Amino acid sequence: ETLMVVKMIYKGIINTELVAEAIKHKIQAIGLSGIDANLAQVSKRPTKKVINQKTGKTESVDFGYVGDITKINKDILVYLLEKNYVPIIACLGVDGSGQIYNINADSLATAIACQIKASKLIFITDVNGIQKTKDSPQYFHRLTLKQAKEMIIQKKITDGMIPKIENVETAIKNGIESVQIVGALDRESKWSDAFTNQSYGTVIYGGEYE
Repeated sequence: ETLMVVKMIYKGIINTELVAEAIKHKIQAIGLSGIDANLAQVSKRPTKKVINQKTGKTESVDFGYVGDITKINKDILVYLLEKNYVPIIACLGVDGSGQIYNINADSLATAIACQIKASKLIFITDVNGIQKTKDSPQYFHRLTLKQAKEMIIQKKITDGMIPKIENVETAIKNGIESVQIVGALDRESKWSDAFTNQSYGTVIYGGEYE
């Protein structure tokens, strides 16, 4: 039942509205999900052993219909991009038996960026980047991957930002030059500016930045 809702919202509502918005701005967008053309092949995320903080006992967590990406069919993406179409992809995938799974959106974006050899990857999230301190309104504009990983060890980066940094590491290790973490841009801003303006959010580099 939960998966049914996810399918309806991701592919039926969000994807459709994003495509319509892109078309309004004269972009040749095409709506897909990771299911189409077997774009995102996945396997069920395995159960994980965790310690219950209240009881101290070890328990198994079943992630249900959450999938981990095993392969990206880049051929369909390359074909569409060569024809000047912009794929907008809902984060659903399918396994060999035809079972549909929900995929982490950042992981899907990372896997696709790695496969098509993108030079840059942008994560859009609900915060404006990586905060300098937990309660600070200020954000780092630039960090190296090493600095970001050290901040995880120091518990300066926590919660949902940790898997983002893990995806950043995957991207950089696969040749992507930088990953930018941004919040919603001002209405007056152009999305193209995010590729050139380093003041948006936090840009993370593999090595030292200039």
